[in-house]
Amino acid sequence: MRYLLLLLLLGTVYAQEPGGVENDAEELVDPRSQEDENDMPDDLEETDLNDCQFKTCHNITLEGHSEATCHYRLYTSARRFGQARRFCRCHRGNLCSIHNACVNNQMRALARCHNQSLVWIGLWKPRCRKYHHVDGSRVSWANFGCGQRKGRGKWCVALNVATGQWISLRCRTRLSFICRT
Repeated sequence: MRYLLLLLLLGTVYAQEPGGVENDAEELVDPRSQEDENDMPDDLEETDLNDCQFKTCHNITLEGHSEATCHYRLYTSARRFGQARRFCRCHRGNLCSIHNACVNNQMRALARCHNQSLVWIGLWKPRCRKYHHVDGSRVSWANFGCGQRKGRGKWCVALNVATGQWISLRCRTRLSFICRT
């Protein structure tokens, strides 16, 4: 019994030390987080609790407030679109959906304050379908740069902080992202 308690105590101490189990969590690769180029970014699936294990995103840089009921957070840890979306969902939110120029400018200012050049927003286009927001809201306003509203293929949308315009990128690209909670 003593040996079991000693082993349990040593395991607890090891997990709390720098470089222990908790700090290695980001380096573990969950096969489900590896998006296939042909798969959709899990927008219609429920978030599995195992997807929430990469919550150790230590570089939350700022929380911005907009529209009295919404909080926006910029995460500078680069993730693929689907990973960023799951991360936001695990924190009871979603990638931000931008519905007007005012919110677009607020998200641009939030990212610019922290020297970001591109950030994922919650808009994407599956193959053979139209662009839509990951939160299910209607696309009522868009700010695509010239030639950036791609017609064929699967695309995910990022905010270009320098111009405030949106660009379509491959969903496997790793970028910072903004969550809305």
